[in-house]
Amino acid sequence: QFIISDPAEAPDLSSDLTGLGARRTDGMKKYIAAMRDMLDTLNCDKVYTFAFWGISQFIDVMGWTLHMPGGLTICANKLCGVAPVYVVAYQLARAGEGEEADT
Repeated sequence: QFIISDPAEAPDLSSDLTGLGARRTDGMKKYIAAMRDMLDTLNCDKVYTFAFWGISQFIDVMGWTLHMPGGLTICANKLCGVAPVYVVAYQLARAGEGEEADT
């Protein structure tokens, strides 16, 4: 999915992007034509928003849940056990004057 907007009208990335821009699922010929047009008119006066969905529209990896049609949510632990990967992010404070940085 990609959305082309004026800067003041760029979509809120935390909102539902359904119905905005061009989606591959709307038909390949239509999507390819929209992509070619976008590439031919690419400029710095627009905001280009790209969404890569893949399987993420059905599986929440961070929450380890499956989202089924009809609003049904299933804990993935019930189907395949505990999540195989855990992601942790952190930031180290900068070392002050005369201090050694943590490594």
